[in-house]
Amino acid sequence: TQKDPSDTRPYGYLGMALVRLGDLPNGIAWLQGATQQQPNDAATHYNLAVALSQAQRFPEAKAALETALTLNPQHTQARAALDKINLNLSAPPVQPFPSSMPSASFPVQTQTEQPGLASGGYASPQSLPSQTPAQEPGLAMGGLPMPAYSAPQPMGAAGMQYNPAANQIAYTAPTSGQRVMRGLGWGALCGQWWTVWNLFWATLHGLGSKGDNFMLTVLVMAIVFGLVFAVAGAIVGLIIGAMDSDTSQGAIIGVVAGVLLCGVEVLLTKNSFMFINIFFWFFTGRYVGANIAAKVQRPVSP
Repeated sequence: TQKDPSDTRPYGYLGMALVRLGDLPNGIAWLQGATQQQPNDAATHYNLAVALSQAQRFPEAKAALETALTLNPQHTQARAALDKINLNLSAPPVQPFPSSMPSASFPVQTQTEQPGLASGGYASPQSLPSQTPAQEPGLAMGGLPMPAYSAPQPMGAAGMQYNPAANQIAYTAPTSGQRVMRGLGWGALCGQWWTVWNLFWATLHGLGSKGDNFMLTVLVMAIVFGLVFAVAGAIVGLIIGAMDSDTSQGAIIGVVAGVLLCGVEVLLTKNSFMFINIFFWFFTGRYVGANIAAKVQRPVSP
């Protein structure tokens, strides 16, 4: 969330983790933020309902479940959880037995015990509805079932849905126009890799010069190299974008451009010995071409 606030997936997962750790206030806050970031994701609203239920905030949990079902009427876990909350909220609370009631009127339970009664306690009369364990809707990842008491009970935090598919960010391939524009821009920028290296070698060879205009010469060379290689890189990028080249194809185009630049260098210096720089132009061209292609082919986020 700190490195890329635009990526909405970590918001919900951080909230889920905090709820599982027992930090309900912060977990609910992050899950509420997730519903704001992903208002159309039913699973995110369902997860918020689970956390709110854990915090005994049943009306808010009910509202979150209703939102989840509005977005996805086929969400069976949300439907079962909402039905249970509605039933529990409408049911009257279970009245405790009077303490003055004689214990002799209740048979002692010797084989089995009612859920929640201490060892050796009394069983409830046979006329009372039996309390059988009911599986909590949406429990997963080893969660434990919860008895179906009449009073509202929270849903288990293990019922949250880790649903990467629902929260996936949809990326699309760049259009031809986007590829061409990216090729021109990134080509001019990546072409400065040639500027840096040529300026480095030119400066290294001229360090022994005693002339007073050495720094001025370096500055002029930097400007000239910058313009020349910006144009050269833009042309390489234009070709890569127009051909819809991947990184391997872009590397080949960069190598061809590097070899051509080596030939231009030989012609300008009129020194065939400069062909020794073919290795420099080969590897730098390969690097420049591959990097331009990677920038050109980068998917477009929604």
